[in-house]
Amino acid sequence: AKIAMETFIENNQIGTVPITEEDREALFHGGKTSKVAQFSDEMNVQLHVDRTKHVVIVRGKQESVSMAVKTIQRYLNGGDGHSVAKLLVSEQVVGVIIGRGGKTRQE
Repeated sequence: AKIAMETFIENNQIGTVPITEEDREALFHGGKTSKVAQFSDEMNVQLHVDRTKHVVIVRGKQESVSMAVKTIQRYLNGGDGHSVAKLLVSEQVVGVIIGRGGKTRQE
């Protein structure tokens, strides 16, 4: 029982990342192809959003949790040589910017 408890604790460490509503949309847009799904698969962690506290909760092994928290923060805010630009765009011109089905954005 002791080994099972230690294994459970080792695999269920928690980290949090504060987010805004816009961040939540950026992370969760795309369903199975969303950034949350990508980060979860790549870093072997579970990600969950707590809308009441405005945080992403990261659960897994401590080193994976630490890596995932850092990656999410860098994705949302930039850092470590990465830049992020957040733009407010009128709904009337969104199609011009991202193109039909996101084609322009993918290029």
